[in-house]
Amino acid sequence: GNQELALDFYLFLCFFNGRTKDITALLHEFQVMLEKTPSPLHYADFEILRGLLSVLKDQREDGIKQMIRGIRIYQNSGIKCQLSMRKTLLAEAFINNEQWDEAASVIQATEDLIEETQERFFQAENLRVKGMLLENIGRIKEAETCYLEAMEIARNQKAKTLELRAATSLAHLWGKQGWFAEAHQTLGEVYSWFTEGFETVDLKKAHELLEELGSYL
Repeated sequence: GNQELALDFYLFLCFFNGRTKDITALLHEFQVMLEKTPSPLHYADFEILRGLLSVLKDQREDGIKQMIRGIRIYQNSGIKCQLSMRKTLLAEAFINNEQWDEAASVIQATEDLIEETQERFFQAENLRVKGMLLENIGRIKEAETCYLEAMEIARNQKAKTLELRAATSLAHLWGKQGWFAEAHQTLGEVYSWFTEGFETVDLKKAHELLEELGSYL
């Protein structure tokens, strides 16, 4: 029903914006709804969301297993719409758990899916996550290319939050290389666009990084 759909969407949004304090209660509400009106797709998302919460609480192994299970159910339903977003979230969970090969395989599968479906709303984020992986395995130049490309795609889509994320990752990478002025300017330009939402995780992270970079200038 529409209620489940709205709650499903809202829960992903909460994770995305880092507003996670009400997640447990909302997930319980979602579960109750699903018991009344079962739906394979919503159940798939329930598993993915539960997995995300476990990953957030540092129960990474369990969380990843739940996410994989949810994505499998989602895929088995034959629906590919917005699957790239769900797979990108799994890739990031693998990276946070230092499972480089698994992350690489999911990122590649997601790139193929994006090309197949031409659904590009989460392409910038998939590229940013690919950059994270490359940075972690020491392929710095390629990571930088991914972050720049992610910023460009997000900018063209007017997806400001995704552009900020990519700019934060890039500025962090440049900061580690001692390019403080370039990092500060690039991130500052994207950050200055925002006029609200300063309590969100992405803007807080960007602000902290700008302060840190500024202290070297």
